[in-house]
Amino acid sequence: MDGIDMKKELFEREDLIAVAENLAVGIVKIVLDNSCTVLYGNDVFYELIGYNEQEFENMSNSLRQIVFEEEQELFLQKVEMVRNNLVENIEFAIFTQSEEIKYLKIYLKRLESTTEDTINCYSGVLFDITDFKVIQKELEVEEERYRIISEISNDINFEYDIILDTMVFGPQFEKIYKSDGVIQNFKEVFLKEKNVAAKDVTAFEEIFFHKNVGDKRQYTELRLNLAQDGYEWFRIYHTTILDEDGCEVKIVGRIVNIDYEKREKEHLLKKSQLDTMTKLLNKKAIENKINQYLIQVDESKQNAMLIIDVDNFKKINDNYGHLFGDAVLIEIAKTLKKNFADGELVGRIGGDEFLVYITSNGTEDEVKEKAQRLCQQIERIHTSREWKGRVSISVGAFVQDGKEYSYEEMFVNADNALYIAKKMGKNQYAIYNDKVES
Repeated sequence: MDGIDMKKELFEREDLIAVAENLAVGIVKIVLDNSCTVLYGNDVFYELIGYNEQEFENMSNSLRQIVFEEEQELFLQKVEMVRNNLVENIEFAIFTQSEEIKYLKIYLKRLESTTEDTINCYSGVLFDITDFKVIQKELEVEEERYRIISEISNDINFEYDIILDTMVFGPQFEKIYKSDGVIQNFKEVFLKEKNVAAKDVTAFEEIFFHKNVGDKRQYTELRLNLAQDGYEWFRIYHTTILDEDGCEVKIVGRIVNIDYEKREKEHLLKKSQLDTMTKLLNKKAIENKINQYLIQVDESKQNAMLIIDVDNFKKINDNYGHLFGDAVLIEIAKTLKKNFADGELVGRIGGDEFLVYITSNGTEDEVKEKAQRLCQQIERIHTSREWKGRVSISVGAFVQDGKEYSYEEMFVNADNALYIAKKMGKNQYAIYNDKVES
């Protein structure tokens, strides 16, 4: 069966085939036999696995064959689970032809079978989850390191007498902080000396002001200034002890310094939100941040969204190479950072497409001025002596008009304006309104 027939078998209408070819995910039709034979894959599928259609055909179109040899047994176990309707997705690692390690995830759905031969035939959607897996492995390594450190660390045990309001810290407290480990009138003294960060006072009170449930083991994370030279993150494990009448008499536990762990996780979280090349927010991160902002924002404010697209970027890549194209994108990212304040959101949402969300309540005229200035500054970009051409951008903008809008509505309006800017000859900007004016 040729490729066209396979497509027609998978998609009954030609317009669906066109959609499949343009999706940013891999689309496959696959038989879950011992080889996991792929009957059809769209262009993105072959990009994801790192082989072209002919090269993959030479391997009998076997998805199993490109899975890491060490993981093939586990891969087949997961395939069997899909066949038994226990799971509907499989994560696996491959080694591409260019010796690149990739982690992929495929969601599978059984197709209606007409014959016994097609009973294990599935449609599938394939995603690249490599970035997520890299971050996940980094976190696992960090967590293991923290576990080892905690075993040899200087954790501080404590016993708090609720009736006498007296705290007794273990010997490690005096050793580390050079302070008396017994504190009378603990609640008053500890808060008065600002040993607890202002934002964490409520969490502190929940532990020591009888606001926790008796005889329940739990932990609380908050910032303490035990060394009197700045706040650090601590995790307080605490258990309330009751007397025979069920009254709370003591709180015992231990204090663990988790400052390094907390800051490292914050660093990794921030890293996962950035586009690797430009160091701007990635698509998912900027969308999440805008949605969070829209929940809190007063809709009467004139916040704005700009979509920026590099003109003729494919020609730049084709004529000067992808390394040069990457350099152009990096310079554009730098220009965007210079032109927008820290409180405004700047991200890369596609290959040569950027998004800016202006939170400074600017007027439409101010947005026009920024868009025009941006176009002018991008034209002055030079990345090498060999570059004789000119970089230009098109900008589509939408300014809130006192109504409430979702992220998707703002994006569609800005995208419509971008289309008009491109239609006007590129190196232009357009502001969306009911008629989309430039």
